[in-house]
Amino acid sequence: MVADVYSRRRSVVLGCLCLGVSMLLVAAFPVFWALLLTQIVSAAGYTFLSGAQQAWLADEVGEDRAAHLYLLGSQYGRAAGIVGIAATAALATLGLHVPILAGGALALMLTLYLWLQMPEDGFTPAPRGERQTWAVLTTTFRQGVREVRASRVLTLLMLSALLYGASSEALDRLNEFLLIREVGLPGGLSAANWFVLLALTAQVVGLAVTEPLRRRINPADAGAASRALRWVLGLSVAALLAFASAPSFGWAAAALVVHGVLRGLYSPLYDAWINRGLDPRSRATVNSIAAQADALGQVSFGPVFGLLGNALGVRAALALAALVRLPTLGLLRRAGGGRKSV
Repeated sequence: MVADVYSRRRSVVLGCLCLGVSMLLVAAFPVFWALLLTQIVSAAGYTFLSGAQQAWLADEVGEDRAAHLYLLGSQYGRAAGIVGIAATAALATLGLHVPILAGGALALMLTLYLWLQMPEDGFTPAPRGERQTWAVLTTTFRQGVREVRASRVLTLLMLSALLYGASSEALDRLNEFLLIREVGLPGGLSAANWFVLLALTAQVVGLAVTEPLRRRINPADAGAASRALRWVLGLSVAALLAFASAPSFGWAAAALVVHGVLRGLYSPLYDAWINRGLDPRSRATVNSIAAQADALGQVSFGPVFGLLGNALGVRAALALAALVRLPTLGLLRRAGGGRKSV
């Protein structure tokens, strides 16, 4: 709502500021109450960013070009991730707090750069006299909700985000447990170094594989985006099932890397699709509702998969998390056959 009423740029800057401050607090005060506070601050940062970035880009360059830039941006993110992972591993030899401090400092530098240099030529804020009232914020929120409820495609995409978030939370919380306790890590490297190596491999492979795919996929076409998203999701189900049933470290590592590559494709394709034909006055709000649907899936189902892991085993919990994605394939298929206005 802040991005739709006041400024996309202001919302992005506030988001980066919150993330930078939260990382500095983590490194400076490694005690529980401070860590809990940082989660609140970082959550605010992610909330300011969610929707605002996608809406800003679509406003500045147009929906068709933005659809391609979401994928290109993910490639820049992978390249930066390779540098960041390597730098983190090196700085961590000086102390685990050092790379977190460095990350916080970089986030604050980014905040300053965006504040000074980020343009905002395609956005028209609410009239100045209306910006100081809660009424305009709640009106913007209701407008975003109405747009979602009035569109079969948007409603299906929100449900897809909910299920995808539920499934991804299980993998995020249980993959290290499976690798360490169920499969076992090979010797020669510490556990931390193995996870660094896996993360680097996923980024390098993703960078190599995604580039030719990016040139062939036309995310500006809703039908093409729908088909590509279903393929990515279907293959991710197979990769997650392979990871859950892995008999050896090599099998588990390969499945995890493949899933990481597919996961990197999912988000930009989803962003490209959901931003087609949105009302600019509520574009950021609709994007943020999708992000909150994903978060709701994580918060609601994460503990459930944890309990299932305790009761049935971590492999069973991960396999069930993969199967949760199957209904999403049907939702995306239905969404691909409709228009935003239907």
